[in-house]
Amino acid sequence: MHFKYSFVLLFLYYMGSDLYSQHISITPSLSFGVKGSSANLGAEISGLIYFDTSNFAFNSGYRLQHFGNAPSTEEFKDLSSTSSIIFVHGVYFLSMMKVRPYVGSGLSYYLSLDVSDNGNPELINNKKPENFDFKNQFGFDFLIGMHTYLDHIVSLKIEIRYSLFQTKLTAELRNLYKNEPNEIYKSETDFNSLHFMIGLNINF
Repeated sequence: MHFKYSFVLLFLYYMGSDLYSQHISITPSLSFGVKGSSANLGAEISGLIYFDTSNFAFNSGYRLQHFGNAPSTEEFKDLSSTSSIIFVHGVYFLSMMKVRPYVGSGLSYYLSLDVSDNGNPELINNKKPENFDFKNQFGFDFLIGMHTYLDHIVSLKIEIRYSLFQTKLTAELRNLYKNEPNEIYKSETDFNSLHFMIGLNINF
């Protein structure tokens, strides 16, 4: 009788440990972004948590991103932007085999590090915009990609990510012809971009 109880308890223990077993992957990646006609670079490191008994996973991390021609307003056409981005994504794996395609979506939080003039932006009412800044804001990401296992520890990650991000870009307007105080100009600015990611998962 005691042997039967011991067997049942042992079975439940292993079933429970398998049910809640999880894996963690750390992924350093390179990002190649496309915004309008300009190509941009970035780098990120993220962590992926997935469970043995589910195709769902959570992915979060940090990305440093540079846009060579970021805003898409009519007035500001020749600016560059560098952003620090924190993101959290939900991921669903379509397969849990050696090749694992997936889809997902989530939130990003954009923190501006630098906005600068690449050349000579168009004048606004005979005033030159300068001292640019944008308000830190949340954005949305939609992603599709795959993990391909090279061995039981390392896998290759390839991902296409579309980011939706809109913020208020602020510029100080300096009057070129009159001795008047500078003005502040604000504009809704669209930073939407398409990213191609490639990286290596280190699985624990």
